Amino acid sequence: MRTTTALIFLFFCLKGKTQSLPDDHLGKNIRMNLFAGISRATFESNPSAPSKFPTAEFRLGVGINKPISKVIELRSRLTIGTRLKRESIGQLVVYSRLDEVASNRNHYFYEMPVLIQFNLPHPKLGLNIGINYRFFFPNNEQVDLLTGRGEIGIITGITFLHFSKFDLGIDYYMGITEVFSATYVGPTSIDRFSATNNFMTLRVEYKLKK
Repeated sequence: MRTTTALIFLFFCLKGKTQSLPDDHLGKNIRMNLFAGISRATFESNPSAPSKFPTAEFRLGVGINKPISKVIELRSRLTIGTRLKRESIGQLVVYSRLDEVASNRNHYFYEMPVLIQFNLPHPKLGLNIGINYRFFFPNNEQVDLLTGRGEIGIITGITFLHFSKFDLGIDYYMGITEVFSATYVGPTSIDRFSATNNFMTLRVEYKLKK
């Protein structure tokens, strides 16, 4: 929430100082790029589980960037990725379903984020925020919590704009869609348990057109 508030405040601060680019200039500056990313994915649970069941994810895809003004641009991409399985840590009662989905098999997915990026001239950084949609492909032989499931979440990030041919960046995704929920009997009451997907990504974007 604090990240979102800060970026909204930044937007209004920059709005008064920003002049829109001519339409023909904007059209000519649509840029395509190749995307690659490596991520650390976790389950964020409530109440907190003994483990976040971290796993590695890899992504490849293509992206498009469209300037809106001198400091604001729209960014989107389509990527294909895999979430690698990890070693099981054993049965954890209500948390065992998360352990199972993390250790049972690799999961394959596609995703498409849509972001607004605010480019700062000094230092050369881009701050972005947006919505990410991801869909895990079906697998009829091994159905689990993620099989054939779509999810949405908030994605924020920083892009380092120091290079002419490529951009480096770090993204953080906070899932909104619950991938698992259950009720269980606690010491004094019936409680509810839920979990969402989170991940942090180190990305490289190679510019195809400047």
